[in-house]
Amino acid sequence: MLIGPDFKIKICDLGLAQTINDHHHRINGTEEYMAPELHENGPQGYDPVKADIFALGVSLFVLNFALPPW
Repeated sequence: MLIGPDFKIKICDLGLAQTINDHHHRINGTEEYMAPELHENGPQGYDPVKADIFALGVSLFVLNFALPPW
């Protein structure tokens, strides 16, 4: 999460972490914050808005409870 000069919070994913799933598709992002369908299907056939909402939920959980949800 970034805070802009106007103190608005912006959510970003720098995409520096990369994994290769069983189907040999390259996936960018942090595994613990990725939606389950990305682990199953790779980058094809997923809704990026829903995946971002999932990652936001995990982020808010970690901020609230200081530990990951799993």
